Amino acid sequence: MDITSNFHITDIRHSEEKRLEIGNQVYLVSKHGVSVRKEIIFEKEFIRVPMDKSNGVAQHLSFEGSFNIHGKLLDISAQSKTTFGPLGDRLSLYAYYDNKVIGNYRALRSYMGGGIDGKWPFLKTKDWSIIFTFNSTGFYNKNNLLRIEYFKYINISIS
Repeated sequence: MDITSNFHITDIRHSEEKRLEIGNQVYLVSKHGVSVRKEIIFEKEFIRVPMDKSNGVAQHLSFEGSFNIHGKLLDISAQSKTTFGPLGDRLSLYAYYDNKVIGNYRALRSYMGGGIDGKWPFLKTKDWSIIFTFNSTGFYNKNNLLRIEYFKYINISIS
């Protein structure tokens, strides 16, 4: 068995941790500790759709949902679309936990340039964290993904 085919390390947006995948197990690793993924709260792969000529919008993903995390609501609103004015892709990801804003991210990528505004959602306590992945990378690409993961910190004792 070739372990490198089942081994991936990726950066976590706006966080010091690295996401480490080994087979079906997923970990967050940093100089402060290790977390193990306990649950995928939500995951949706989406496809990019052609522009609707009647309104000039290609709505690739529109999602709103609420999840109970430790007795408090995690509310999510996410959109991926292509529109005119200027022609380009627009992403938005809003997240609230217990009615407090934990993220209000917006991005524009167009032929005229682009930019971002707001804060990428991230929720971290001393015992657990929630990580958000939201990619939209082009037509026919399998990286068009919205994923919310729950991680629990583990104690590692080195003797």
